[in-house]
Amino acid sequence: MERKYNELTKLGKEINNFLSSPSMKWNEQTAFAVLGLAKLPPAEAFEDLIEELVFEKRAYFLQQAIVPKLFESRVGRLLQIKEASDFLLEVETESFQEPISEEISHQMDDLESLLQAHVEVLQACRMAISQSLSIPLIAEKALEMSAYQRSFEGVFFELVSAMNLPKQVAPLQSDQLDLGKALYKLHHSISIDDELSKELSRIAITLG
Repeated sequence: MERKYNELTKLGKEINNFLSSPSMKWNEQTAFAVLGLAKLPPAEAFEDLIEELVFEKRAYFLQQAIVPKLFESRVGRLLQIKEASDFLLEVETESFQEPISEEISHQMDDLESLLQAHVEVLQACRMAISQSLSIPLIAEKALEMSAYQRSFEGVFFELVSAMNLPKQVAPLQSDQLDLGKALYKLHHSISIDDELSKELSRIAITLG
């Protein structure tokens, strides 16, 4: 039992080293491990498996707060699913080109406009993801969201830091500002100082 555990641990380490390598050379063992397989199933079952894995990753990008490092890690895993699948099906995997995303203008000095623009970009990306099972498209839009979140946080930090708000204890990275509620309050002239201060504290940690 202990020998088998050690063998599995060794295999797990080898697979993790392989997956983090910039120049992967796939083999059947690592492809099966990435897809959670013991052997290659019939074509229809294999297709269903890949679809289920993509559904799982897609749901994460649609439902979770955008923590860039976590999003980018999930994108890496999503692309590995495609590479593993293509290897087993003996299909050549096209090289993935990361999207070039526009940064938010650092001249933007209107908080409401900043939040509204962020909401619109994220909604457009999530709409595209929700309508597709294409791994390259989902990966592209998820990375676009991640890059835009980084840009948003930088501009938000500069803008809100100048407001001299009372300091708040930083929340979890996943406990981000609710943009919809914040915009609603701004539209109705309701103070969001506490929310802004908490978001500022959270972003201060990510910017380090």
